[in-house]
Amino acid sequence: MKIFHMARLMALSLLVGACAGATIITNVSYDTNGLPSIAQYAALDRDFRTEIHGNPSGGSKAAFDTAVIAALPGHANGLPTNFTTAPSESARDDYRLVLVFGGGYRGAGSICREVDTASLKPVAGRVEVQATFC
Repeated sequence: MKIFHMARLMALSLLVGACAGATIITNVSYDTNGLPSIAQYAALDRDFRTEIHGNPSGGSKAAFDTAVIAALPGHANGLPTNFTTAPSESARDDYRLVLVFGGGYRGAGSICREVDTASLKPVAGRVEVQATFC
């Protein structure tokens, strides 16, 4: 597993662990050959659009989104990356990281197309998160 993916997964694990008290990783899948190179192309030394759906915390959505962005690593393979929900024109429009909290499992393809935030289940107990590079 490449360092970029490990760091991102670890950051998300820590964030979810803080919300739920325990972290269990049940599924890690890479469906595209060359994903590390594509992710680096999309994120390297620029803003990287990040969409966050759901809010399993007791706080505001804005505070939760800020905490998620803060937990993500600021690099891709050691090179600077700026994960943000409000990207500048430096972001590559065709790529984004989508995080869905508390929605149950959804296929990566459906997450990349659209997430109906209103359909996300309220979180009680264990928090499930699905992260997809689109």
